[in-house]
Amino acid sequence: MTPRPGAWTWLGIFLALLFLGMACSMPYAPTVASRSGVRPAYALVLAIGALAYGAVGIAMLGGVPTMTALLIAAPIAGASSGMTGPYETQISKAYFTSETTAHAYALLSVVSAIAFGVGGIVAGLTLTHIAPAWGLVIDAVLTAVLAITVAVTAPPIEPTVPRRPDRPFHNVWQALATNRRLRWTTALGASSAFFLAPVLTLVVPLAEDL
Repeated sequence: MTPRPGAWTWLGIFLALLFLGMACSMPYAPTVASRSGVRPAYALVLAIGALAYGAVGIAMLGGVPTMTALLIAAPIAGASSGMTGPYETQISKAYFTSETTAHAYALLSVVSAIAFGVGGIVAGLTLTHIAPAWGLVIDAVLTAVLAITVAVTAPPIEPTVPRRPDRPFHNVWQALATNRRLRWTTALGASSAFFLAPVLTLVVPLAEDL
């Protein structure tokens, strides 16, 4: 089915709001974790993301226009996703009891890859028989289960509580201004996000259209 004129533009706006929410929230991840601890903070942002996507799914099932619901929820969902990233490495290291962060993240990546593969197939088969909005509701329920599991199940080693930065964004810009290697690393990451992130995010609608 060919998208309506302007549909890709609105989808691009949705992704922009989503990634903007991620960029604005991520520097504040240490601040939130310094107050409550990494595990409670991780559970909290997971719950916020679940509420955002669950609300969108329910609104769409209730007749609210799809793009309207998505655009309203995009910054909130993006902020939640942005803050989960910094926590995941510490959480995985705590639960996998790995000596190094790289080893823990590698294990997490393997498990996530299997979950993405199996989940993608199951979701594709399921959403051919039910409304796509139910996918968001199911995602919210599964995310809420993960948040509850993290909140009530203590790891063998609790993640270290990070130091609270005084001015998160100022610290980021100062680090970029004073570290040449960090600037090159940031440029590499930004270019990858600029060219690859939209394609990877839109892989399902692009494949459906093709």
